[in-house]
Amino acid sequence: MTHPIRLALVAAWTAMTALATPALAQTWQVADGPMAPTRGASICAEGPGGASCLALGCTDGQGRAFSGVLKGLSLAPSRIPAAVFVDGRQVGTIHFTAEARITGLMLFANWDEEMHAPVVAGLKSGNRAVLRFFTDAGATERAFPLRGSSRAIDAALALCQPAPPPPLADPVADATREAQEFCGGMGGQAVLSDGFVSRPDFDGDGQADIRLDYGFAQCSTGGFAWCGTAGCLQTLFHAVDGGFRPVFSGNVRTMEYTPGPGLTLDLHGMACNRPGADSCVKTLRWTGTGFAE
Repeated sequence: MTHPIRLALVAAWTAMTALATPALAQTWQVADGPMAPTRGASICAEGPGGASCLALGCTDGQGRAFSGVLKGLSLAPSRIPAAVFVDGRQVGTIHFTAEARITGLMLFANWDEEMHAPVVAGLKSGNRAVLRFFTDAGATERAFPLRGSSRAIDAALALCQPAPPPPLADPVADATREAQEFCGGMGGQAVLSDGFVSRPDFDGDGQADIRLDYGFAQCSTGGFAWCGTAGCLQTLFHAVDGGFRPVFSGNVRTMEYTPGPGLTLDLHGMACNRPGADSCVKTLRWTGTGFAE
């Protein structure tokens, strides 16, 4: 079953295909108006079975993704890799999930920075793109012009930010395991004292968040591995539906929660362009999703 967000994203570009004129199909378009069901960049071009489309966009509140409509295929495997060529040179691969619909084969791929950044760079710089789709029945290609792609894709990147990573289910267990692995590499074990974990509500939303204070962590071989002249490592995790998101990590000498809500930090002097021994006090405010100066 296709996720409703995917259906909404791809359906919008499908509607654009139905309305596309031959002139429109030659240039990348940007959808960003208040009535647009999706935002981003798209191109449609005639090919076997009708007009196929490729888009980079997002729906409200959702992260960046590639989507598209592929005409001319009756076979609908659940996954279709597509090698992307620009002016004859392969610039990367998009791994689509696929579902057959009346309007064609609907394609969707969540944004992957490492995999998709080279694809986007290629699509912005060339004249003609060819997507080579691989199925059990063999390979099939669809070509798209790249006129106006740089402007449109830049707009899509600005309009659609990558989706945040999924929440962490148990940051304490993760941190404990990492500490044990770190100390184990030095022939010892991690010793985590009372005070390593605390559960403040630092944003005032009524949910217990997590603070890990590495001033209460050391290796059995001796020394405080996570402390120095800049203080000890502190990490904060914000409680959200489904788990916790990291919102702060850094070495500080002291940390205090302030009304607002926010944090007051005593940092290494170099954070204020002063000698290291000097005090550097900074105040961070809670933005709703993280801390900012």
